[in-house]
Amino acid sequence: MIPPAVPPGMFGAEVETALVASVGRVEGVLGPVDGLAVGWGTVDLERAAAEAWPGRSTAPLPDDALLGARCLAAVDEPALVLLEPSTEGRLAASLARHGEGPIALYLLIPDRTIDRFRVVAPASGVHLSRPAAGPFGRAVLVLDGPPSGPHLIVAEAAGRGTIGR
Repeated sequence: MIPPAVPPGMFGAEVETALVASVGRVEGVLGPVDGLAVGWGTVDLERAAAEAWPGRSTAPLPDDALLGARCLAAVDEPALVLLEPSTEGRLAASLARHGEGPIALYLLIPDRTIDRFRVVAPASGVHLSRPAAGPFGRAVLVLDGPPSGPHLIVAEAAGRGTIGR
C-alpha cells in the first residue's frame, strides 16, 4: 500500500501499482513507515520549481547517487523533491519511459538503521542496492523493479525516531 501521506492520485496508475508491492515488502521488514517524500522527475529543475512553487524559496539538496540526479526542494516543503538527471542513470531512463512527473518514493527511516535493514531484507525477498548518498542522507534503492522505475528508496533521515520505539 502507498503510505496514506501521499496525496491520492499523485502517482499514475501504472507507477502506483508497481510501487504498492515494493512498499508492502519493505514495510513487512521495517513495519509502517510514516516519513516519506515524493521524487518528481524533470528535465529542467528551474522550470519545474517555478511551476511547482511560484515565488517560493528553494534549496538544493545533495545529489541522489542511486538515481543519478540533482535535487531541489522548496524550503518549506521538503516532502516533494525535484529530480533532474545528472547522469545517464535510472532517472534518465525513467524520464524516457514515463515522462516528467512523480517517479520515486523515499521512505524515511531513523538514522543508523540502513545496515540493519540490509541484513534482514533479503530473507523477506527485498533486494537492495549498496548504500549511497542521497538528498536525505544515506540510502538504498529497492531493486525489485525495472531500471526505468518507479523507484523506491529507503533513506536514513536525520531527526527520525528509532525502530521499535
